[in-house]
Amino acid sequence: MARFFIDQSQISGDSVAITGADAHHLRDVLRLKPGDVITVLDGANREYCVRLDTVDSGHAEGSILSNCLRQTEPRALLTLAQCLPKGDKMELVLQKGTEIGYTAFIPVVSERSIVKLDADRAAKKGERWRKIVQSAAEQSGRARLPEVHSLHSWQQLCDRFTDFDLVLLPWEGEEAAGLKETLKAKNIGAGVGAGASNGTSILVIIGPEGGLAVSEVEKARSCGALTVSLGPRILRTETAGLACGVAVLYESGDFS
Repeated sequence: MARFFIDQSQISGDSVAITGADAHHLRDVLRLKPGDVITVLDGANREYCVRLDTVDSGHAEGSILSNCLRQTEPRALLTLAQCLPKGDKMELVLQKGTEIGYTAFIPVVSERSIVKLDADRAAKKGERWRKIVQSAAEQSGRARLPEVHSLHSWQQLCDRFTDFDLVLLPWEGEEAAGLKETLKAKNIGAGVGAGASNGTSILVIIGPEGGLAVSEVEKARSCGALTVSLGPRILRTETAGLACGVAVLYESGDFS
């Protein structure tokens, strides 16, 4: 069944309005028509079963048949700060990160980032990235739409550490602290029952292809980040955040 994220303002009583690109996709791509049933999500964990009443160019309306709360969101609120990688790797990170369960993404420009974006290109990239996240969220059955933040400098990222309960910085130079032992020391997942949220907000920071400069690591540490090892193998930038995310969510009880 086709799934669409909409703004809560598009729901009025027992009626739902679908506009813009979603209406185009509904009519011209999926070839849906009045009488067909779709799933609509309001971004606040509520899912609606909707029967289409009218399907026109750029606008469709439907009647709500039923609705329910969906428990699809991770128990820990996990944000990925990804230093810009080359090519289309960022799109892969966003797509798969959304499927895994990241709740937000922060694109970051670091000292060794090869990709540099001016304000105009960053805005265009941000628009495309949000579309990729929305598509992945709809496909994977997410009940909330992960947020894609604006492009951050390293300093801007460090300034946001106080927004999180825990900041993890996987780094190949860390030889003492492993990810698993760090999560256990912080009691991630302790006392969480099935289907419950532990409310813990965790930021995972992943460097670019060339790694992070030592000065950046030291800056992050001074602001409260914990450097951790992801094991004896070196992971690519587009792999590290996904692997770390799965490990954190597993430890928090999300895959039980």
